[in-house]
Amino acid sequence: MTRTNTLILGDLEQGLRRLGNWQVIDAQADLTVHHLPLQGAALVTALKDADAAVMVRDCTPLDGAVLAQLPKLRCLVFTGSRNSTIDLAAF
Repeated sequence: MTRTNTLILGDLEQGLRRLGNWQVIDAQADLTVHHLPLQGAALVTALKDADAAVMVRDCTPLDGAVLAQLPKLRCLVFTGSRNSTIDLAAF
């Protein structure tokens, strides 16, 4: 099985690792957690090799220009029922 390069963005309270059992995910994915919001070049750099991204809040903007620079990104997940900072049409 191929390991997935996955990023978690926006874990401001740094609680995700403390609040769950991550053994199954850690066994199958290379996981990086970013606690502070990223934007612009820093966001593209963090996500450029990502297969998947998990957006914990809508504090990380993903517009069409950023998404166009992320050809490897195949899965985008966000918490909540909506996220106003993701250009879903561009994804």
